[in-house]
Formats: sequence, C-alpha cells, structure tokens
Amino acid sequence: MAFVRNKGNADQPIDTPFDQYNRTNAGDPTGSVTPQYAGERILDTTNGTLYQALGTANSTWVQITI
Repeated sequence: MAFVRNKGNADQPIDTPFDQYNRTNAGDPTGSVTPQYAGERILDTTNGTLYQALGTANSTWVQITI
C-alpha cells in the first residue's frame, strides 16, 4: 500500500488505492482542480465522467473510459 502526502493537510497522508475513487467534483476538473498526485482519479458528478491526472498541474486531467 502506498501513501502520498496530502497537499491540503500535510499531517494526513492519503491511502491512494482508496482515495482515488472517492474524490469528486461537480463538472470537468481541468483547469480548476489541482491533482494531489499523478495518477489520481476524480469523478465528475455532474456528467458522470471519470478523469485521471497525468501530472500535478490542474491542466493535466484527461477523461478516461471504463
């Protein structure tokens, strides 16, 4: 199990296998949500779309299909 530092609260690490499925955003996260780590996934609750971060900049989100 890998832990990644939580940029929002450095005292609380993130359990990446579970956190990546729990983060949500109302709308496309591109340009508005900064990934906590490369590979993070976020669910767009407005459109039911899943995105994955290719890096740690807010422009690196790409839509993925499952």
